[in-house]
Amino acid sequence: KNGEMIDTMVKDVITNAGIRGMIGFSDPVYEAMLSLHKFNISRIYTSSHLVNYHQYIERIIRTLWHYLSEIFDRHGFDTEKYASEKTTLAGEFGHYLGKMKTFYMTVEKSHENIIQDYVSGMTDTFAIDSVKELFNPPEQFR
Repeated sequence: KNGEMIDTMVKDVITNAGIRGMIGFSDPVYEAMLSLHKFNISRIYTSSHLVNYHQYIERIIRTLWHYLSEIFDRHGFDTEKYASEKTTLAGEFGHYLGKMKTFYMTVEKSHENIIQDYVSGMTDTFAIDSVKELFNPPEQFR
């Protein structure tokens, strides 16, 4: 499971840093990570099954990008205003901005970087559900 792999890698880096005095994986964990990367390349990233979904995935990301750009242009870091958009995505994005505001104010990231950070952290399910919500009008409009 992903959580178990991450747990193993984090603990290994911490242990290995204490032993070697520098940040890095032990040889066995590094080899396992290389093997996993090779598997991901062949079975996920270049999978013919997923390559066929490229346009679909791109459309989802573009939709999310445009929507978040528009509302960020309107509201910026005024996180309370995101609730007025009446979408789960806007509410969650506003919540994210509220938690990350101090960080973004100190590292000079553009609004494109902020949206990129947010979209890249989404699960597939949340991204797809968000796009469905954007194109499915609320009850009062049906």
